[in-house]
Amino acid sequence: MKARDNKYQFKTIDQKFWNDNDVFKTIFLDSLSVIFPQGEKQFIQDLRKSKEKINNENLLKEIDIFIKQEARHSREHIKYNKILDNKYNTKLINKFYKNLHKITRKPFSDSLNLSITAGAEHYTAFLSDVALRNFPIWFENVNEEYKYLWIYHCVEEIEHKHVCFDAYKEIEGKYFKRLLGYLIITLSLNFTLLFNMTIMLSSNNLNWKERFLFFKGAFKFLILEKQLFKMISHQVKYFHPNFHPNNLNSCHLVEKFKKEAEYVK
Repeated sequence: MKARDNKYQFKTIDQKFWNDNDVFKTIFLDSLSVIFPQGEKQFIQDLRKSKEKINNENLLKEIDIFIKQEARHSREHIKYNKILDNKYNTKLINKFYKNLHKITRKPFSDSLNLSITAGAEHYTAFLSDVALRNFPIWFENVNEEYKYLWIYHCVEEIEHKHVCFDAYKEIEGKYFKRLLGYLIITLSLNFTLLFNMTIMLSSNNLNWKERFLFFKGAFKFLILEKQLFKMISHQVKYFHPNFHPNNLNSCHLVEKFKKEAEYVK
C-alpha cells in the first residue's frame, strides 16, 4: 500500500462524453464520482472509530494509509465534480445522497456501520478489478486527465481492499452482521446510482438521441461485453462464510498499472 499524492488539474476536459464519446460509460462513471467525496468521508470516519478497538499494529498502519488514500481520492473527485456541476443537477443528487445517509447510516451502531463500509469497499475493489482487467472496454479512448485519475483510484482501491474487512473482523466479525451490512450497501448504492443516472439523463444538456444512445450503450457495455456478469460474479463471493478480499488476487493489476497510477500530466 502506498498513499500517492496525485494532483490533477482537469484543464483540458471539454468533451461532453469524455469516455470514448460514449453516453452510458460517461454518465455511469460520473454518477460514481459525485458520491465518492461523501462516501469516502464516511469510510474514514468509520475506520478512525475502529482504531480505538484494534491492537494489531500492522493493521493500524494500514488504516492510516487507507485514510490518507481515501482523503486524497476525495480531494481529486471534488475537483472533478465541480466540472459536473455545470453539466448536471448535482445539488439535487447531493441532497438525495445526504437524506439517504440519514436512513442507511445514522441509526446504526459503529460495528454495523463498519460492516457497511467493508461491504462498500468490496464494491469499489471489484469494480476496480473488473475495470483494469477489461481496460480497453472501460478506459481505452478516454481523455488523459480523467483516465489517469481513474487508474490511480482503481489501483489504490485494490491495494486497500482488505483493510475495512480486516478491521471489522478484528473488532467483531459476526457473519450475519457482515451480510446485513452488505445488503444495506447493495440496496443503497444501486438505488443511488440509478437515481444519479436518471437525474443526469434528464439534464437539459442531453437531447433525445443522446438519451437513446445511453440505453444502447448500457446494453452493449453490460450485456454484450459481459461487464454486468463479471461484476455480479465478484459480488456474490462476499456471501461465502470464508470470504476474504485477498482471495481475489489482483496484485498483478497493481503492478501492471503502477506507472499510470503515479503519472500526473
